[in-house]
Order: sequence, then structure tokens, then C-alpha cells
Amino acid sequence: MMLVRDSADYIEESKHGCMIDMYPVNESHELVPSPRVLNTHYRLDVLPKTFRGKKTVCVLRNPKDVAASFYFHRKKRVSNIGMDEKKREELLAKLTFSAFLGAFLFDNDCPYGRYFDYVEYMWSLRDDPNLLLVHFEDLKRDPVEVIQQVNEFIGTNRSPELVQNIAEATNFASMREGKKDSTNRLLEKTRNMKEQGEESKEKRLVNSAQDIYRKGEIGDWKNHFTVADNELFDACLDRWAVGKEIPFRY
Repeated sequence: MMLVRDSADYIEESKHGCMIDMYPVNESHELVPSPRVLNTHYRLDVLPKTFRGKKTVCVLRNPKDVAASFYFHRKKRVSNIGMDEKKREELLAKLTFSAFLGAFLFDNDCPYGRYFDYVEYMWSLRDDPNLLLVHFEDLKRDPVEVIQQVNEFIGTNRSPELVQNIAEATNFASMREGKKDSTNRLLEKTRNMKEQGEESKEKRLVNSAQDIYRKGEIGDWKNHFTVADNELFDACLDRWAVGKEIPFRY
């Protein structure tokens, strides 16, 4: 979005307005003015035909870190759901890391489909001139290089100075702080609401908006996998033929 807008200023509009999964595309202009970049968790083959042939940037991350990150994302989402406290505690108690890994590896009935199926399909399009595959680990290692790749791919042709500024503005600490500021502005719009339980709703709003940014590190899975978890995961990776073609870095 910063490349498209030719500015490294933090994007203040809510990302939800650009999420195909969450907001009607034909109404996205109401929340985010043009020019804007649309986001989605869906594979390209299930999107409307009008999206075919458009420039698409897909970020891939090693499956073990994806599993660890997704687990804590799910856990925080459950923590912030408005429900009976006892029921919430029961759900959290059942959501153990090992149980989650089993579902992540073997459950076909999950939101947006299995991660491995998603990666396989997107990897099959790697030679498509309208698709750029980016590795999360490369973004961490050398953000300037990867942002320049995106700059060239989408044809924005921005200066090296802007690319450098964007790299600094979008590092993990900056994004987390920016999310905090935008959340505070959003809260100001809800201060005048007087109905019962508003304080609790406000707290959940803060948590929900800020928990998107947890660590953003490479190899955090090592802090959460047991030996048995890792052996199970490695056995699945050994059977994943396509995964062996992809240069994942753990």
C-alpha cells in the first residue's frame, strides 16, 4: 500500500476494509480510499474471475512457525470472544498446543482449507508472471531487497530512498506501535456508548486489534514444540513431496 501511495506514512485506515474475506469488495472504498491493495486468505482459484490475471503477492512462511503463530492467534481470539467466562475457560483448556497441531496437520475441515493445500496450489503458480512468491524469512533477513522486488513486480518504480523508508516503517516494532495508535483512535469512537458491559467490550476491542502482532520471529516454534510434536510434524513433512521443493527456512 505504501508503494502504491508513494509514501512511507503509516496506513491509518482499517485493514478490514481491504479484506476480501471480511468486507464487500464493491464497498471497500467506503473504508479505504483508492488507491488500495486488497488482501485475502483465499486461494486464487476460489476468488471471483474478475481477480484472475491481477498482480498478486503471496507470502509463504515455514509450516512450523505458521502452526505456532496460528495457535496463539486462535487462543487470543477465543480469549476475546464475548461469551460466558466459564465456557471460555473450558474452550481454552481444550485448546492445547499438541491438540492444535494434530488438527493443523490432519484436519481437512478448517477455515480456508489446509495450509499445506494452500501452499501447494500457490507454489504450482510460481512461474505465473502475475504472481510473486515472497518468503517471510527473506522479509526478516533483508526487507529492503524484498520490498524492492515487490516495487519492481507491481511496477510502482519508487526510489531506493522510499523503499528504505518503507522497510523501516514496516518493521515489527513499528507496525505494533502503529496498530496501538490506530486502535486508540478507534476507541475514541466508542467512548460515548453507555450500554451495560461496554468496558468489557472496549477491553476486547483493544486486545483483538493488538494481538495481530505477537513476535514475528523465525524459529519461535522451537519454544513450543515438544520432541513428540516435532517428530510428528517432521514425519508429515517427509511425506509432503511438494514441500521438499520449496526452500523453507526454519
